[in-house]
Amino acid sequence: MNIVVKITPNDRGNPPGKLADAELHFIDGELDGLKLIGFAIWERRGGNGHNVTFPARQYAVNGERRSFALLRPIGSRSAEERIRELVIQTYAEHEQGCDFVTPATGQAMSVVVKITPNEKGNPAGKLADAELHFIDGELDSLKLIGFGIWERRSGDGRNVTFPARQYAVNGERRSFALLRPIADMSAQNRVRDLVLEAFAEHEERSAVASKS
Repeated sequence: MNIVVKITPNDRGNPPGKLADAELHFIDGELDGLKLIGFAIWERRGGNGHNVTFPARQYAVNGERRSFALLRPIGSRSAEERIRELVIQTYAEHEQGCDFVTPATGQAMSVVVKITPNEKGNPAGKLADAELHFIDGELDSLKLIGFGIWERRSGDGRNVTFPARQYAVNGERRSFALLRPIADMSAQNRVRDLVLEAFAEHEERSAVASKS
């Protein structure tokens, strides 16, 4: 599995200081046909260089808006810097008139799924959280959090929700998935199957451990 970076300039100039949006497009492997959106390239306030913000979930504390990045380091924060540099490099190439997508070169990466059971039972119907941990390649030592495994309301099986940005329309809460199909809508189904398979294996291991 590899990635390419797509740059979309902020031609409207709103919000001020935002230069462009960026997406990671996945090629081959478990995430083939999917893109991770929500990256943004900004002019630093001092005017000395650029910064990159990561896909994040917005929330409020005492009326103050904050964000929680969904693509996070597993250990060393240097893993984040590697992606920042890749995005900024691609933006620099875009400014010079290069193609809007830059292939990321390097060792192919893979993912493993980490399951964290919802032992508190809150919210109701949520069975577990899941994370994708990246191994090797440009995203090595990073994890994409925000997946949820749920019991279907009808009781016939499970569903997986994806990392999403929350927003409101006329007071109604909605969500916009940040890991989205590039074209083929079935690409998300592969990831759902991967997460559900990992959860089933986790349940089996737990059942065996409880009997021993």
